[in-house]
This record gives sequence, structure tokens and C-alpha cells, in this order.
Amino acid sequence: MRPRASYDNDETTNRSAAIACRIFFACCVAVLLVTGCASESVAADDVDFFERHIRPLFVEHCYECHSEKSVEGGLRLDSRQHAFGGGDRGPSIVAGRPDASLLMRAVSYDDEDLAMPPDGKLSQVEVAQLSKWISDGAAWPDDEADPVGTTDSVIALHDHWAFQPLRKGVVPKVDNEQWARNPIDAFVYRRLKQQGLTPSSPSSRYSLIRRAYLDLLGLPPTFEDVRRFEESPDAEWFSTLVTELLSQPEYGERWARHWLDVARYADTKGYVDGGQVRFAFAYTYRDYVIRAMNEDLPYDKFVIDQIAADAVDYKPDQQWRLAGMGFLTVGRRFNHNLHDIIDDQIDVVSRGLLGLSVTCARCHDHKYDPVPTADYYSLYGIFASSFEPQHSDLPFSDKPSDLATHSEYLNELKKRADQYDTEYTKLCQKIQHELRAFAKDYLVYVIQQSPKHRSSSQNDLNTGRTFLRGPTAYGYGAIARWQRFVDSRTAEDPVFGLWKRMDAVDPAQFMDRLQGELASSVNDSLRTAVAAANPQSMVDLVRVYGDELERVYVAWTDQKEKNPEAESLPNESDEQLRQVLYGPDSPASMSRFESIDSYHLDEHTNMRNLAGKVEELSIQTKDAPSRAMILRSRAQPIEPVIFRRGQPNRPGELVPRQIPTVYAAAGATTRPSGNDRLALAHAVVSKRNPLAARVIVNRIWHWHFGQPLVETVSDFGTRGSAPTHPDLLDYLATWLIEHDWSLKQLHLLIMESNTYRQESGLREECAKADPENEFYWRYGPRRVEWEVIRDSLLAVSNQLEKGNSGRPVELKPDDPNSKCRTIYLHLDRQEIPKSARYFDFPSPDFTSPQRPITTVPQQQLFFLNSPFVHEQSSKLAKLVTQIEGTDVEKFVLLHRKVFARDPASSHDETDAFLSRFSTAIGQASDTEAFWQTVAHALLQSNEFIFVE
Repeated sequence: MRPRASYDNDETTNRSAAIACRIFFACCVAVLLVTGCASESVAADDVDFFERHIRPLFVEHCYECHSEKSVEGGLRLDSRQHAFGGGDRGPSIVAGRPDASLLMRAVSYDDEDLAMPPDGKLSQVEVAQLSKWISDGAAWPDDEADPVGTTDSVIALHDHWAFQPLRKGVVPKVDNEQWARNPIDAFVYRRLKQQGLTPSSPSSRYSLIRRAYLDLLGLPPTFEDVRRFEESPDAEWFSTLVTELLSQPEYGERWARHWLDVARYADTKGYVDGGQVRFAFAYTYRDYVIRAMNEDLPYDKFVIDQIAADAVDYKPDQQWRLAGMGFLTVGRRFNHNLHDIIDDQIDVVSRGLLGLSVTCARCHDHKYDPVPTADYYSLYGIFASSFEPQHSDLPFSDKPSDLATHSEYLNELKKRADQYDTEYTKLCQKIQHELRAFAKDYLVYVIQQSPKHRSSSQNDLNTGRTFLRGPTAYGYGAIARWQRFVDSRTAEDPVFGLWKRMDAVDPAQFMDRLQGELASSVNDSLRTAVAAANPQSMVDLVRVYGDELERVYVAWTDQKEKNPEAESLPNESDEQLRQVLYGPDSPASMSRFESIDSYHLDEHTNMRNLAGKVEELSIQTKDAPSRAMILRSRAQPIEPVIFRRGQPNRPGELVPRQIPTVYAAAGATTRPSGNDRLALAHAVVSKRNPLAARVIVNRIWHWHFGQPLVETVSDFGTRGSAPTHPDLLDYLATWLIEHDWSLKQLHLLIMESNTYRQESGLREECAKADPENEFYWRYGPRRVEWEVIRDSLLAVSNQLEKGNSGRPVELKPDDPNSKCRTIYLHLDRQEIPKSARYFDFPSPDFTSPQRPITTVPQQQLFFLNSPFVHEQSSKLAKLVTQIEGTDVEKFVLLHRKVFARDPASSHDETDAFLSRFSTAIGQASDTEAFWQTVAHALLQSNEFIFVE
């Protein structure tokens, strides 16, 4: 780092003054020479896409014929090596070239001889996902081990370091006690010495002050701020500075933005077909995180708020904490596919809080970590047992003092909500009616899906009487309910026992066995009907079942019309059949929530449009009271089943709702009592759970240093990186718990260390030995994030507006009239601002582990051409031209505004430079245009956008 010096220091060179000239003339050339840097995290995102979309597709549609068990055409798609090697026709996948990949040719059905899968073309979405995957390089995890197949092999993975109990350990004794001012330094120094490295010298006060401001506030210091602490006689001046910064409201805004990356925050839902695309109250979660950071809400309570705030009995002055549940509810809506929404909630909890990629187990046991599929669906059951209240039923996050002033809005809101509720009830009743009235068609379809009874003349779901609830908006919900019901029956069942026993018989022996089975324990009404029909096959027998159930449905409907008080049919055998249609475990006995799986697309769209009108009112009513986007627990929890290969229409065995062992940690209970989500939240932050504290400490360290202790910050599993400083990681994790999970105290501990205070200068001998600075022999310089760049531009030009909590500001970030901090701007999932993407703003579609740092030409073009940057340059020029003084004095003022320090050049050198610069650009130094050009050049310098 360059030392701070006054402008008339004869010993310094003309470095700062020359910045403007060099940048102004070189930037246009430099922008053509800049090359992009690929980011490893991008590859991680590509692998995540593969695990979420491509591998499940292969498992569902391809493994039956193209895996280790069956290798048709010489092609296997169950491993990277075999898939890329291809089959008899040659390579199936050409990375980056969908047009040259045989796989795409097959799934596109363009070649009759190569059309795959043979039982039907993939959906347009699936084909598009395959094409995108191949276009993006066909990422596939390298050096794959065999898939984990049994519980024993999964549990064996508990030997992995991340699952071991925390060990605080003893702070090591080092031979440089003067440098090791706190425990962090001792751990870091020991590793440096082991690597033959030495720490760097302390940074200058100027560098430390600027570093602390950008780090904690995301804003640069003013010249006065720097001067005050540079001249402080206090030996603990830096601790005083850090403590002061931690108390400022801007701290919460800065560190909330870090957390919003983890929480995949946005103000919109992503693509939705029907309904409102915006969240009406997502901003309440953003404001919650800011407030929680500023109030130093203990991290364990912060986590509990975000998973189960609805289950905590808060005092009135703590009601704002309900908004913390936005962590679960502000994610992408996947076109309202509930199964994908729950999967996303599981993902943000597991990767965001525990550093585990649990959602890989949606389709199969996790290939690498101790998460069997059963554990995934146990978690699924916990989240599926909750629901989002209707918009009008959401609690106020900050209850207004006088609701009467909002009476017009509240009355209209109730009117729209009641309309939605009425239609919701009608649709649920309609679905229940169809499931009962057309039981025969469902049952025949179910039996014909069995390989033993599959025939060329499949039962058509469109029977002529009605279009059955087969292919619905999200799958085969109604059919899956009948399938699940039939699968759950036993051979001793008085109604379905005959079905189960005959289904086990060889079809060739069907007629011989049927008469004998009818003589055993069988429902009397069913026995009579079967004997009369004389079925010749299992499908014929099932048709008799359907006829009898439909007969009973008509009889019960007639009886209820005559006697609304009736509770059962008089005939005992008929009543047994009626229980199939109306009993507690009947396929038609569903909650309104469960009926969603059976919506047809037009019904789904209609209901979403009605719900959208409710939300729209709150969006359009600017003074509508803010509400917390919470979840509520269902009165009747969901008993989860495993979806075979992740498909909801293929229900498997029941699993208990419980906390996975890997969440609960050694010795902790896995079976929750009371509120499931609250039990889950307590398990996540249990002192016996080593993951939560390690993960958040690693994130905090990463956000301070730009270099984490564990490189894979959201993957502490066996595929992730090992910590570079395991003892330090555990020390800090234990320290955090012992200090009541206080993040502010953790900031202070880290920033007081000499490790943090090192200068950032490059030392060649250390760089050769440790080019990535894994062992912290210096403070690693890095470019600040997009939000910090934009907010700093506003700050130095005196344009930054403070205190914009509440509804998001609708202006675009590049709009010259947009003056609020970036965190308060409206964030659209589908339209991330270009300038944000240039500077590596992460996708809010999923939890972001860390932001890549790239160097691309668009970044320099943004500084050159953005109207927003030009507007801030103009504001700076106005500040300069408003003062009386010489050109040198004006330049000094401008330099102080931008860099919070005096230029390093002397008075005469600066004056000479300004004269040359004026001549070079053809603008007189007494014009505002001249000073705007100078300001523009300074704002483009590396010093402005780098923290050192």
C-alpha cells in the first residue's frame, strides 16, 4: 500500500495526479486487452444443475436400458466416463455442442431410428434442460465413487471431518508472541511457520481505516473520518473504530446483503404461469435481516426465526422477528410446483445453514454424503406439513397503530380473499367428486400400469365421461393417490384382499384360483358382483371393483339427499365399500392442500390468477401494512412417502417425519416432538451439532478476507474441501457459541487480529510458495462487490440517501435519479440488471455459496459509458467548482472526496499535471466539464474499487 502523504511532500512521486491522465488515455485501449477470468464457483453451479435436473432425468428415463444393469446399444448413462464415451453409434455427448450430440438427436425425435426414450418423448422443459446442460459444457462430477446404496454405507461416512464434534483445543504457543496478539494470530502463525512463510508488516492506518469501512459498512470513509483516526493517540484506536462502525445502521445494510446471497432473496417469484409475479412483502425479510444484524441478534436465534418463527411465542415488541421466515418463503416459485418449492426450502436450509447438499437425495441416496433418500423425504414431510397462509391471513410484521385508517384496503382485501377461498373450496369438492364417481377408470389405469398386466390397449384417461385427473399441472396427483391406496392394502383386507391375492397369481392360473379365493373372506357385495361378472383376467376383476364402488357412490349420494343426517349405509358390506371412498385413508379424503396435486392446468391458472388479485391489491396500495411471509403448521401433518426416482406420481414406502441424523448430530434426537420445524431449527443450532457454527464462522471469515478457511463454503460434505486451518475453524466455532452466538463480537475478534491488519503488498518469495494466499501471509486485495461500487459512487458524490427500509425502490440501479443504497432497490429474479451481472452478482434462483471475482471488458465499459457514473462525476465536479481556490486546491478536494486522502504528488507536480491534462483533452481547467472528466477518471481507478 502506498503511504498517505500531504500533496506538497517533495519525496513522493506524481502517482495520484498521474492516475487521471493514465486512465483517461489508457482505458479505451485497456478495455480491449482485458481478458475474463473463469470462476470455479460457476463450475460448481453447473454441477448443481446436473444433480438437480440431468441426473434425475437419466435415472427416470434412461437407466432401465442404459446403466450397469442393462447396456443396450453399448451406451451407459450412469457414469461420466461411459456417458461421454458413447455407445455403438459413437460419442453421445459433445460438450458445448448440442447440435453435434447424439443424445440431443435422440431426445428430439428427429430420427425415427434413434428416437429415445422409446415410451414417449421428453417434455419440452426436459429437452431444454438437456440442451442447456450440454451447451454449458456438460458438467458432471469427476472421479465419481459408486453410489451409496445402503444405510450402513451411508452412516459409515460419519468419519468425515465435518461431522466430528467441535474441539476448541489449546491456543498454540508460538515464538513470535509480539505478532500473535490474539488466538487467531497464534493459529495462523503456526501454519505460516509450518509452510516456511512469514506474515506481512502491519498496514498503514489509512489502509486499515478504509478496509474497515468497506468491510463493515460497504461504504468508503470520508477524509475527516480518516484524519480523526489517523491522528488518534489511543493505542487501541482500531478497536475503537471497529466498535464504532459496528454500531452504525449501515453495518446492518452491508452485512444483510451478504446474508441475502445465502437466502436467495428477490422481490419476484421467477417464472409463474398465472398469478402475481411479484411478492407483496418480500421486503419485510430484507428489513428483518438488516435489523437482526444491527441488533446483533444471536445467530442461533436468527436461525430459529428463519425456520420456525411462527412457533415461538414472541412478545409484542419482538413481532418483527416473524418476518425472518422469509428465509423459507422468498425463494423461487417454480411455476407454483409445490414439490420443487419444498425441495428449494430443504436446499436453502441444508446448504445455507449446514453446508450440505441434501437435495441430491431427492431421487437416490446421496452419492457422497450420509443422506439416504429416506432422510430427504423425512425432511420433505416436515416442510410439507406446513403451509403458507393466504395473503390476507399473514400476520403484520409491524402492526400499525390504527388499522381504521386502512379500512378501505382491508375491506377490499377480505372481499378478494373470500372470493379465492370460495373457488378453492369448490374446486376441492369437484376433485373429490371425480375421484369417487370415476373410481373404475382410476383403478383400471392403476392395474394397467403394472408390468404384469400392461397391454397394447391401455385404458385412456379420457373416458368420454370426463377427462380424468391424470396429467395435471404438476404430474399425476389423483392417479398417484389411488395407486398409493391400492399399494397400502394387504391380502387380509376385507375389500382389497381379493385384489391383492389374485394379483399375485400367475395370469395363466387366474380362472382356476378365482373360485377358491371367492370362497374365502371377501366382502359379500363384492363376492356377488364378481361371481355374476365371471372376470377372465385381473383387469376384468378390477373393472368389477370399479363398478361396485361407483354403485355405492350413487347409493350414498341418494341416501344423503333423502337423509342429510345419515352416517352410514344400512348394508354392512356396502358400508365397507363406502369407506374406500369416504374413509380417513381414502384417496378422495384429502385436504385442500393435497388437492393441489390434482389440478389441471386451466384450474391451476385460474386459482393462481385469483390469488394474484389478492396480492396485487397489497402491491398497488403503497401504504398497506407490512406483513410477515410466514409458514404455519398444518392441523394434520403429512405422513411422507419416498417418491421413487423423485417422481410424485410414483409413491413408495412411508417414512417418518424426522430430523436426519446428519442434521441432529451425535446423540441428538431425530424424532421431533411438538412443532417439527421448531425441533429442526433447534437441532440445526444445537451445541452438539458441529456444522452450523463451523459453516457460519467460515462464511464470516470469507466475507472479511475474501478467502474462506473451507473453500467450498456451502459444501462441507465429503466432496468439499478440507479446511486449511482446522484447529482455527473449530476454535472460532466454539468461541462463537461460548459468546452467545454474537456475530458482532466475532467481527471484533477477527478484525483486532494482526492477521487481519497485515498489509496487502505482494512479496515474491511468499507468492511463489502460496500463490492463493491460503495461509494468510498477507491481507489479500480484492475488488469490492457491485453494491459497494454503486453505493460508494453515490457516497463520494454526496448523493447517497439513507434509511430506505420498506417497499423496494422501483428505479433501476443505473438510473441517475436512483440514490438509495443498492440493497433497497427492487430485485427481479428474471431481470438482474446488466451492471450487476458485469460485477458477478449471483443468481437469486438458489442459495449462493460465494461470488466469483471476474475481470471482463464490460466492467470497464460500465465505468466509461454508464449514465449513472457520469452523473456522479458531474455531481463531484459541481462540488469542486463551487469553491474558490486554485486548480491544485480543487484537485486536492476532489482527491479527498474520492480516496479520503491527499494526493501523493507535490503541489508543483500536481499543477503541471493538470496543465498537461487540460491541453490533452482540450478543456480549460476553469470549466465544469474539465473537472467532470478528472472526476470520471479518478472514479475508474483500481484504488476506488479495490479494498487493500
